[in-house]
Amino acid sequence: MYTIGIDISGKKIKFGLFGEANQIAKIEEIKTPSEAVVESMIDTIKLLIEDRQIQGIGIATAGKESSMLQKIVIFHWKQLYSWQRKHLCYQ
Repeated sequence: MYTIGIDISGKKIKFGLFGEANQIAKIEEIKTPSEAVVESMIDTIKLLIEDRQIQGIGIATAGKESSMLQKIVIFHWKQLYSWQRKHLCYQ
C-alpha cells in the first residue's frame, strides 16, 4: 500500500508517493495552474498511482481550515477558489 502527499503553494504543487516504510517511491511537481487546478492535480495523481494500491492522500496548503467533527473544509485559499468551503473528506 502507498500514500500520496501533496503540498500546494501559489507557485507549484509537489506530489510524493510513499511506500510502506515511508520511503519516497516517486516525486512529481507541477506549476500551480491559474485554471483547472483540480483537473491538473488529478492528472498528476494518476501518473503517481499507476497500478498501485493507495491507502490515503494527505494535502498540505496555506489557509484556514476546519477539522471539526472529523470533516476537512478549506475556508480560504485564493489559488483554489473553487475549493473554498468544500468538504474534502468525511470519516
